[in-house]
Amino acid sequence: MRELIKQIREYTGLSQTEMAKKIGVQFATINRWENGHSKPTRLAEEGLFALCKELNVPVYDMIIENIKREVSSLSVEA
Repeated sequence: MRELIKQIREYTGLSQTEMAKKIGVQFATINRWENGHSKPTRLAEEGLFALCKELNVPVYDMIIENIKREVSSLSVEA
């Protein structure tokens, strides 16, 4: 999830502070999500995905790409 959140933020060109304001959380919250120190609550996830819908972020494509990278890295390690 942390990689996806960072990808979404970078895709939209938002800073952590800007993204935080748009979804109604604090800057530190976005920072913790991206660093893997915490995960979004269900309410925060809803805000994040609403933002993605509003800004036409291809979230599902990003998820599929992340899965492909994970599978690829597992194949290389085996």
